[in-house]
Amino acid sequence: MATGKEINDYSAKVKELQKYYTNDELIEAINKQKNSKKSAKYILDRMLEKNNTPKIDGLFICDGKVDGKIPVDIYKEYRQKSMHNPESNEMTFGKYDIQRDEITGKPVKDSDGKTVRLPSNYIERAGDTTYFDLGQDWEIQTKEYWLDRRGRQMFKLYNRPAIDDAITSGKQLRFSHDPRKYHDCALEWEWNYIKNKLNIDEFDVDDVLIYREDGFWYVEK
Repeated sequence: MATGKEINDYSAKVKELQKYYTNDELIEAINKQKNSKKSAKYILDRMLEKNNTPKIDGLFICDGKVDGKIPVDIYKEYRQKSMHNPESNEMTFGKYDIQRDEITGKPVKDSDGKTVRLPSNYIERAGDTTYFDLGQDWEIQTKEYWLDRRGRQMFKLYNRPAIDDAITSGKQLRFSHDPRKYHDCALEWEWNYIKNKLNIDEFDVDDVLIYREDGFWYVEK
């Protein structure tokens, strides 16, 4: 199992584009667009779009893999498994609070090898509402497909489509923790993505993110 080495999706995207271009044509097309000072990602995505490359959840399928990383059949399986209580009309987000060893600071695990969640963990507080969780499969897929350890790539693959589904289906979005207080983590990324999708301006946040007596912050947009 691969560990610790992050890979980007450029090589998979280039391989997919080789179905439509010779190497010389591909190099010429990329160099031509570089003059417009666009990023490599922008250039490759635009070329894939032009050639009607198939997508799933807004992500290109390159070399038979979603975003050039996870095989499509495995991705579909875990996209479904990651969503809990999907029938609810509310979706809960929040901080993944866990128990840590007082000396080492490492996560405490139970007899089944699962991380022990604290009562404040968003999953413990979600109740019957919809919530996203891949459990141990998060770490397994990160290692198996050489994804970044901070979780940015997994967030793109799983969290963002989950949020898109919730917004499209009209679910009430709520947070178990005030997302404005957390930085450089999935909770901040979720909040920023929601703000972008719902066109929430920073000046309007106090009127949109409403704290209620049940201890949750609700997105009223």
